[in-house]
Amino acid sequence: FRFSGFPDRTIDEFLSWVDQIHAGMRETLELKRVVFGQDIVVTEMHTQFRGINGFETDNLADRWGPVWPGNGPLVKMFVWYTLDKDGHIIQLTEDAYLEKEASRDVIRSHDDFKYYLNAFNTNDFDTFPRYYTSDVTIVLDGKQTLQGKDEAVSFFRNARNQLNEDVKVKSIVLDKTGVALKSDIKFTALTNIEDILHFGSGVRKGGGYEAHFLIHYELTPEGKIYYITAAQSGPVKIFNPS
Repeated sequence: FRFSGFPDRTIDEFLSWVDQIHAGMRETLELKRVVFGQDIVVTEMHTQFRGINGFETDNLADRWGPVWPGNGPLVKMFVWYTLDKDGHIIQLTEDAYLEKEASRDVIRSHDDFKYYLNAFNTNDFDTFPRYYTSDVTIVLDGKQTLQGKDEAVSFFRNARNQLNEDVKVKSIVLDKTGVALKSDIKFTALTNIEDILHFGSGVRKGGGYEAHFLIHYELTPEGKIYYITAAQSGPVKIFNPS
């Protein structure tokens, strides 16, 4: 057996190399075309790489861009399988081209969403707004609607000067069109505040609110958030320092 990428390596060396790759990345193959000949099989496939086990790199194979847990590039591959008379593969030859480089500012996986939500919860304004389209709409429990990224960022900056917000996911459903989740949200006042969230009462510094929310994030085909709907579900617990 010979592999075009390492023509001098044995089958055991090839398999060891594959094991090393798969220790840090998962490959999902989508077969696009296949042609059978007497002693050859030719395929065209799309390979989606995703980092696992904490693996990250800024530029896979020095040409395919970043990989991190849960995401990575989409690569178009052409693979030729040369067969012996018994149908066993004796040579594997491939050529590959970058179809789509991964971006950290989109949501395509649960890990991507965790990265976004962590940035949101920790007031990382350099990161979480990059997931929004410029014309994002955010509907806050039917009480207020934010139009556009600039208005949304300004609102959250002003709010976080008065209280922190921590969103904990209870359950989540994610597909290519959106993210739906049940969440517990804790708001903690950084100073004495009035009832700015319309929960029925202001609170003292160190106090706050705990509430259940249903949140739906609608995604563009590229994975950007363009519409968020947040709806309170159930009563709000109001607490104050003793």
